[in-house]
Amino acid sequence: VGARALGMGSAFVAVADDVTAGYWNPAGVAGLEGSRFQMFRSNHLAGESTAFSLLLSRPPLGTLGLSYQLLDLGDQDYRDKEGNVLGTVSFRDHLAIATYGTSILSWLDAGVNFKVFQSRVTCRGQCTDAGVNGTTFARFRATTDGVVRPPSGLGDDQQPGIYDPNNKSGEEQ
Repeated sequence: VGARALGMGSAFVAVADDVTAGYWNPAGVAGLEGSRFQMFRSNHLAGESTAFSLLLSRPPLGTLGLSYQLLDLGDQDYRDKEGNVLGTVSFRDHLAIATYGTSILSWLDAGVNFKVFQSRVTCRGQCTDAGVNGTTFARFRATTDGVVRPPSGLGDDQQPGIYDPNNKSGEEQ
């Protein structure tokens, strides 16, 4: 987010010193003076991006920032085998950030971000969805004697081997 930051690529993390610093390095907002607001809009290969950042600076307490970005990846028609449009699927990513930064020493700034990200796929029309989720690995628990055991509740016939890190032979017990 931000023309300067995008032009510098990942290098902006080291010098984050403008209203977009919350996206790149939250410590960068610590040195900013005064309140600032910025809106950003771009069209690129991934879709349309709209963002804003608001920074409220209160020296010597620090700077508080709120930012939001919407990445609209566009719509896609959902069609049947004959090519008839059954519905439209939309893809959108939302990112909200709360930022705080302050100067700890004359040469040391610190900052923290709280980010909430949501990727949303919505359908208008006749759309269906199904899913299955599972796991093939056993869950283990550590004990005070250094032996890793499966959780209780598994029957004896279902218990995988117990791994003992102190056993040098490498055989399951």
